[in-house]
Amino acid sequence: MLPFAPPIEPPIEPPIEPPIEPPIEPPFDERAYVPVSRLSTQPTPVDEIRIPYPRGVHHLRVLTVALTLFIDEDGRVENVRVENPELPQAYERAAIEAFAQGRFHPGLDGERPVKSRLRIRVAFDSGDSGETMLAPLPRTIS
Repeated sequence: MLPFAPPIEPPIEPPIEPPIEPPIEPPFDERAYVPVSRLSTQPTPVDEIRIPYPRGVHHLRVLTVALTLFIDEDGRVENVRVENPELPQAYERAAIEAFAQGRFHPGLDGERPVKSRLRIRVAFDSGDSGETMLAPLPRTIS
């Protein structure tokens, strides 16, 4: 006679939990940012902003790019829009990363800090140093 063995049951698997999805951010609303033409004081960089010249790209001597910076009332850059659709991606990435880390004195409406939109031109110049620098006050575009 064969010994009796209990039936083999499949292993119990832990319950499958649904993946955690990141919160959905509302779309960026540019209309909340006041153009510098309507400010009593335009935003200015707290410190010099340096943009490294992209490595591994064809070295153009000078490349000028127009950017729109969206700066909140605390001086943080909330968004950077590149206005040159033909700008090579390496230059676009370098500009966005540099300005996203920059801090500004916020734009003022009278004495009150407000969200502001600042259009500037930046010149990428490979020069001798291989690094582009933004002067303390960028050239604004009206």
